[in-house]
Amino acid sequence: MLRCFWTNFDYISSSEDFAKADTITVGGVINCRMFNYPELPKDGSRWKMRKVTTIEETLREIAYPDPNASV
Repeated sequence: MLRCFWTNFDYISSSEDFAKADTITVGGVINCRMFNYPELPKDGSRWKMRKVTTIEETLREIAYPDPNASV
């Protein structure tokens, strides 16, 4: 699952960063995060059964780019 959103302003850099930087962000910021799909429900005799989990257990973020990957 992928969640992306775009803002037309730079909410990541602070005003101190702008004063020290040689470059600025133009056109906003795109933030993309990847998540594992939650566990699918299992079929019972006539029921669909699923484990009740917390938000932290359900939304497990996938690190991107992979920190273990070599360049």
